Amino acid sequence: MQTTKNIHTTLPFCTAQLWHCLALILFAMSGCTPKSQVDSVCIDDWELYLPQTNEWLAVQVPGDVMTDLLQHGRIDDPYMETNERTLQWVENENWVYRTRVLVSDHATESVLRFEGLDTYASIVVNDSLMLETDNAHRAYEVALPPSEDAWNIEVTLHSPVERGQAILDVQPRNIPVSNEMKPIGEQTSSVTRKPYYHFGWDWGPRLVSAGISGPVTIVPATQPQASSNRIQTTMAADGLAVISFTPDSTWPTGTWTLSHPNGTQEAVSVGHNGGSCTIASPEWWWPNGMGDQPLYRLTWTPDSPSLHSLHWNIGLRTIEWVREPDAWGQSFACHVNGVRVQARGANVIPTDFFTVRGSESELSRLQSAVDANMNMVRVWGGASYPSEQFYNFCDSAGLLVWQDFMFACAMVPSDSAYVANVEAEAVHQVKRLRHRPSLALWCGNNESQKAWETWGWPDLFELHGADSIATEEAYAAVFHQALPSVVASESNAFYWPSSPSRDSLAQYALDSGDEHAWHVWFDTLDFDFFSEHIGRFASEYGLQSLPDAWTLSKVGVRAFEDEALQFRQRSKMEWLEPGLDGWGMMRIYARRYAADPVTDDTLHTPLERWIYLTQFTQALGLREALERHRTSDGRYAGSLYWQLSDVWPTVSWSTVDYYGRWKLAHHAVQQANKPRCVQRAHGRTTETLIAFNDAPEALESTSLQVALLNIQGDTLHAENFAIDLPAFSHHDLDLGASFRTSKGILRWTWSDGAGNVLDKGTHLHAKPADVDWPDTTIETVWKGDSLVLTSDHVALGVRLQLEGVQFEENGFMLFPNEHKAVRFRTTGSQKAVRDALSVEHFAQYQ
Repeated sequence: MQTTKNIHTTLPFCTAQLWHCLALILFAMSGCTPKSQVDSVCIDDWELYLPQTNEWLAVQVPGDVMTDLLQHGRIDDPYMETNERTLQWVENENWVYRTRVLVSDHATESVLRFEGLDTYASIVVNDSLMLETDNAHRAYEVALPPSEDAWNIEVTLHSPVERGQAILDVQPRNIPVSNEMKPIGEQTSSVTRKPYYHFGWDWGPRLVSAGISGPVTIVPATQPQASSNRIQTTMAADGLAVISFTPDSTWPTGTWTLSHPNGTQEAVSVGHNGGSCTIASPEWWWPNGMGDQPLYRLTWTPDSPSLHSLHWNIGLRTIEWVREPDAWGQSFACHVNGVRVQARGANVIPTDFFTVRGSESELSRLQSAVDANMNMVRVWGGASYPSEQFYNFCDSAGLLVWQDFMFACAMVPSDSAYVANVEAEAVHQVKRLRHRPSLALWCGNNESQKAWETWGWPDLFELHGADSIATEEAYAAVFHQALPSVVASESNAFYWPSSPSRDSLAQYALDSGDEHAWHVWFDTLDFDFFSEHIGRFASEYGLQSLPDAWTLSKVGVRAFEDEALQFRQRSKMEWLEPGLDGWGMMRIYARRYAADPVTDDTLHTPLERWIYLTQFTQALGLREALERHRTSDGRYAGSLYWQLSDVWPTVSWSTVDYYGRWKLAHHAVQQANKPRCVQRAHGRTTETLIAFNDAPEALESTSLQVALLNIQGDTLHAENFAIDLPAFSHHDLDLGASFRTSKGILRWTWSDGAGNVLDKGTHLHAKPADVDWPDTTIETVWKGDSLVLTSDHVALGVRLQLEGVQFEENGFMLFPNEHKAVRFRTTGSQKAVRDALSVEHFAQYQ
């Protein structure tokens, strides 16, 4: 456990090879057994039938039809140029996978288990139909029939569009869904339990593929599943902790042991109803930045050699969502171990459209979240439930998980079979994740309730009178009955019906619950809106930007006008202005806060202007949002922006692009999220700085040096302040009128009692667009693992680029005649050519 934690804290921006090693560590921690150790368990060698050529292609499972075809060179890369358009035929085909397994390698009574089937599948064993499935979000298993020599297994994956259309055609009314760009009556995502984003979203392609999406195993019929053991932790008043576990049914005989974080082990006594153990000096699990993440490990070792061991990692912590009246309305705050958590993080979607390819990138993007000082991620409901390694990472790194059920921007069918299918999915996922210390809550859906109430769906989908009532009843059956019932019966987790939504306990509804603060972007409001929006927890908001030119070049984009780039812009805002899309909205904000990306520029190409100015503006907006939420005097208890990363190379709201390259905004987020930092309080009548200490240790005799500078970099006023801060606290510092100005720069350095710098920061009192920035010359010198920069004037938004090099800071401000050392590390196998270093700053684009 300690080895993994060291990787998390000391190796940011890890290479793919290191991530592969980490993946293996986390895989072992999950309780799974690598195939090399138990050859009879994992069935991963399959064949895919290609009807066009009447041949069988060797493939690996888990997999996807499109990635299998791409691997064999039968289709073009779906991400390249506009190839997405030419691959829509795949969604209309049926696909057949097959394999052969020797009976002699397995127990007499064995079970065939699929961890993921996407989506409508028929499983045939030795010419007998054994199972039909209709849900990509749950596991299925079937008892294998007796056979003398082998099981010939065939899986037919039926066209999700054709099967979905057949279901849709018999619905008694239209079922609203927003993001599938098909005519009403052909939007099959509304009835198909498959990731919604496969049908297209405003940040991703439409590639409605199919596949055996999870591992396939053959296990003895008596082999229990880890999810069928309910683990609970309780904290006693005397400081003791109790770990108890209750198997859902009678398990085979075996021994139970508990390993402590310090390496000691103890045997656990087990009765017919489970067992428990008391920990005298418990080590508490904390979110990232608030303490450590010690994990206890419970192990069941079977007596039978034909069965395999199971493991559970357990973090001792209490978690509560506090919802009570306060000065702002009704609070909505996560408390861990009795301490309020200011949630700082992002929404996450798969790191590759084809999740089977996202194993390494999934870990890398989570590390980028940790490196940016996040303590929570929201698993958005329009995608898929993440892998075990995702939650292993979050457990060991202290990333709390806001977990949506997989519903987004859609209403649901009303038939009992659909509800039963959803219940089975929920039971599978809740039981799978209920022991995770990182799990913060379960949320019913993303924006479905808001869409029904405010997006005009009753008119658009002709749902009035009895049809409207029936639609609302179908919604309630899933999100107010089935899902909360499963969460309550199978776990101790908190359930929130929809995001965003208001709190039923609140006297004044608007001052409660969570909010998707999209009036910035979709309604063109200024960034000060982030101090004024409703709700008590910002669970979505964001701004678009372009990725680096290198990333775009990988998919054939060389110029801004290239169709390969233009067709990736899918954010539309026709209700504001006919034809307004993401390009127009990015331009609105860039002109307001920075400079117009569409202007005559002899030094830069249009693509270069769009990249720099949209990344610069996004960085300004996200940092201001995070700071406004954090300095809100308790009004907002969380700030989760949209979105961490991308499913393909594209223009989007992400701060880390598809290839893992940080945009300027991710560096800005990193600064705003620091557990110990100083931030200017927005929206107050006095000039106030707030010093935050979200760490578990007190800070005594710290020194805060504050200076007010003009745009030329001259110091107008400076003072030094002494600050003591207990653990988990903050301190408001009124600077007085001497520090107030309309266009100056507020600058500070905060140091501890030993002189170690805790934080350095700046605040510009005006929008960059409203300041006439001086022409600046920046000189650079390479020194060891650092690049030293010197400027002759104030330089805003300094952006460093060098292929094969990752800089620790970017988008920063330089001051005249001061040396700034920026550490770096090489990220590629080739040695970077330092002469190719690009140094840009905002004045060059103004």
